[in-house]
Amino acid sequence: MNEISAHLARKYKKAKYPPRADCEWCKGRGEVYHRPQKGLRGGWKPCMCLFVSHENLETASKVLGQVTAEWFGTDRAVSNG
Repeated sequence: MNEISAHLARKYKKAKYPPRADCEWCKGRGEVYHRPQKGLRGGWKPCMCLFVSHENLETASKVLGQVTAEWFGTDRAVSNG
């Protein structure tokens, strides 16, 4: 996919990149389902591949995982399930 779909562009106005086809989080959909936890609402949320250049996506994913694990006080990184 070379451009952001009209649906995703309307929903996430600050998205800069199309969904990455081989994204480990959204599998190319551009959205990820998050389960509710620790006071946060769950539901469909934008995937980071819409906002981070695809060549930097792996590094951003690792950093976000570390920050999230520290924030939630857990020993696991961001989970997709």
